Amino acid sequence: MRITSFTRYTVIVLLHAALKRGELTTISDISEIYGISANHLMKVVHLLSANGYLETVKGRGGGLRLNLELQDIKLIDVLKLSEPDFNIVECFGDKRGKCQEIDSCKFSGVVDEALQNFFGVIEKYTFADIEKTNLFDLRQSM
Repeated sequence: MRITSFTRYTVIVLLHAALKRGELTTISDISEIYGISANHLMKVVHLLSANGYLETVKGRGGGLRLNLELQDIKLIDVLKLSEPDFNIVECFGDKRGKCQEIDSCKFSGVVDEALQNFFGVIEKYTFADIEKTNLFDLRQSM
């Protein structure tokens, strides 16, 4: 399984906004600090603001800030929002009907069980957990 760069950027934006403790930050700031394309960050910020995670303020002196408390942001929800799919095996998802071995295949069932276990672990964590345990320490990673 692979988590995309888009999801990594999503986590960075949320945690960076949390570090600002309610103060506005900008896409330009985040881009410069973490070396991420501003164009990629615009897509991330749009997704997060459209889904209520960020508040955006337009105009001169505008920017973005966290719209929720970290304990209210579940890691699983952010992953499912930012990842296009979790079709680890090519017969998952919309290709399921194209597999001729679907009724006798045990492999996809094992992989699906592993995916459900992955989700089970991820569901336990909020962004408050990530911040306080330094599972993702922005200050050290850049």
